[in-house]
Amino acid sequence: MDTKPTRAEVRSSALLLVWLVLVQFLAAFLFGLGSLALLGLDLAAFSGVHLEGPGIWGWMAAGALVLLFWLGAGYLAPREVRPGQAGTVIVLPLWAAGTALLRNAYLFLLPQRLCGGALAALLSPVWPDRLAAGGLGLTVSCALLPAALGLGLYLGRGR
Repeated sequence: MDTKPTRAEVRSSALLLVWLVLVQFLAAFLFGLGSLALLGLDLAAFSGVHLEGPGIWGWMAAGALVLLFWLGAGYLAPREVRPGQAGTVIVLPLWAAGTALLRNAYLFLLPQRLCGGALAALLSPVWPDRLAAGGLGLTVSCALLPAALGLGLYLGRGR
């Protein structure tokens, strides 16, 4: 049995990596605009700086929107981007590890930070150290978002 990947599998795996970069930039742009709009509404509503930040429900809504965006991006991915199970299992963990290593790229990792903020808000009653909970939430979200995209790829494979 030949286990060497074919040229088409390697090509579609590379295209999946390009798709991930495009989805990341699009998500960062859209959620960045949404965050700016909410900040503008907050400043207009309170006529000053409101530094408390969103409550747990705000974080949960943002995290759910980010997860649904990544699930939809996987579901709507073109057929050329779907490398099959082996290519997906290779590319998605590489992406998760790469984003976890780029912790200081704030604007690029805005979707992961929003999802990580939701996880940190959930962990805050159990884990009172907010900074440590935020770091753990960011690390988990770096793996959770590619998993959501992979689930979307799986659900949309018959499309």
